[in-house]
Amino acid sequence: MLLNSLMETNNLEQAIAYNPLIVTPDTLVTDAIALMSNARKTCTMENISGNTNYLLADARASCVLVMEDKQLVGIFTKRDVVHLSAEGRQIGGVVISAVMTHSVITIQQSDCNDLFAVLDLFRRHRIRHLPILDDDHNLLGLITHENLRQ
Repeated sequence: MLLNSLMETNNLEQAIAYNPLIVTPDTLVTDAIALMSNARKTCTMENISGNTNYLLADARASCVLVMEDKQLVGIFTKRDVVHLSAEGRQIGGVVISAVMTHSVITIQQSDCNDLFAVLDLFRRHRIRHLPILDDDHNLLGLITHENLRQ
């Protein structure tokens, strides 16, 4: 399991997806969902002999990060898709900024060396996606709850 490996080394590098899906606030929700869906198709068709690579690709398909002027302004996850569907909301013509989570919980790269701090953020904020920022608040990557569990 990846979590056991991470606990032994306390190195989160292997759980980070360095190329998360990114959209702008004016992206249509339908386009964001299509992007996530296409990324999922790609990750299932790629060589999955390396389980870690498959998990990182799957993490990439589980959300889109919303960036404006190189700043992270929101996140939209597959859970949000489920909630919109359950509410029966019409999403045709709706932009992502209208339905995304605006206050995104993030972690600084310098704090990523503590597995238990990361796990605490997931638990305390009830989140499954944790974007990683550098000291200048530039997006570096994404850690998901699922990647840590696997």
